[in-house]
Amino acid sequence: MPNNSLLFPLIMLAVFFFSLNTYSQKFCDDSLSLKSGSDSAVISEKKNLYEDGTIKSRFQYFEGGMLHGFYETYYPTGLLKEKGFYSNGIRTGTWLQYDEYGMVTKIEMFDELGTLVSPGEKADTMNLQWCGQRPPKQGLAIYTHDPEVEIVVNNMSYGKHDKVLLELETGDYTIRGEKEGYILDLEKETIEPGAVQKITLSPKRFKFQLSPPLYVALIGKHRFQPGVILASGTIRYTKNNINLYYALGSAKRGHPFDSFDSHLINGTWYYDDTWYRDKMYQLFGLNYTYSLIDLNYLLLSIGAACNVSRFTATKQHSYYDTLNLASVDRAYEYEDNYFCAGPRLSFQAGTKHFRFVSAVNYMIRIDDNTEFLNKRNYISMEHGFVLEF
Repeated sequence: MPNNSLLFPLIMLAVFFFSLNTYSQKFCDDSLSLKSGSDSAVISEKKNLYEDGTIKSRFQYFEGGMLHGFYETYYPTGLLKEKGFYSNGIRTGTWLQYDEYGMVTKIEMFDELGTLVSPGEKADTMNLQWCGQRPPKQGLAIYTHDPEVEIVVNNMSYGKHDKVLLELETGDYTIRGEKEGYILDLEKETIEPGAVQKITLSPKRFKFQLSPPLYVALIGKHRFQPGVILASGTIRYTKNNINLYYALGSAKRGHPFDSFDSHLINGTWYYDDTWYRDKMYQLFGLNYTYSLIDLNYLLLSIGAACNVSRFTATKQHSYYDTLNLASVDRAYEYEDNYFCAGPRLSFQAGTKHFRFVSAVNYMIRIDDNTEFLNKRNYISMEHGFVLEF
């Protein structure tokens, strides 16, 4: 016969385990009912889902529909978008808003009456948080927005991530984002005691440069012609740079065609003096360079330049007839079009988006105009500023 003193504890233990299992199943349901003091204080939990089944929002409420308890919304990626607490339908306590990469972007504080007492302080200067990671006490919070970008800090690689938190000592740091086939992005930051610096690295496949008018000068034998590059644009693809420009210039004196000569014809000496006035030139140019050094603040590239030049002037031709002791002057309009090409060296220094630029080209006239002879080569120099975006 069973011992009555053992039967009662066994029955109570079985009832306890059955109740615990029933409560666990009920807790895992989408609707959660909790009793707090009386049947009138029943709180339920509800979930709203996206079409693919991921959670869109999750919150608690009284059976009458009034929000009461935690409240959370999510991005389609599953990351938290916003969270906070309701009390009898009123926002209370701390509310946090997150961006699509898990970083807190806004912190709001509400009192018991739902009054906003700390409106919209940025998370950069407050409690920096990251989904699934402990925020550093000081260091860097780095975004790349692309999981294929490699993060390198002071030449040490931290792998490929779309976001990373680094706890670092006080000091200066160079941070760059690298991706094959893209132009790297580089930043410099100084970590202060107790500060967390937020950085976004965004390597791009293409970058573009536009220039305000640039100074240009053509320098050669018997030649100095200053001018202005009126329009200039550059397309950058990884380390390749293609530049198109249009320049306009003039010179009061000096040109490769200027000459003084004397010759003997039928026993008579003729003194021949030829020069050009009202000179003007136009250049339509195309440059290609490859970047040897490519940083946000420094760009050094080497390549080739070519242009089509159009030269117009008034040609003054004077000669002295020693037989008749007479001077003869003639003037007529002159125009010449020619093609030049040669090596190019370009240098840029400044900030990420605004830089000083200086370039030098050695241009060789490659047509067969014999009037130029050995005077046909020249050096062109460019100076000014560029905007990059």
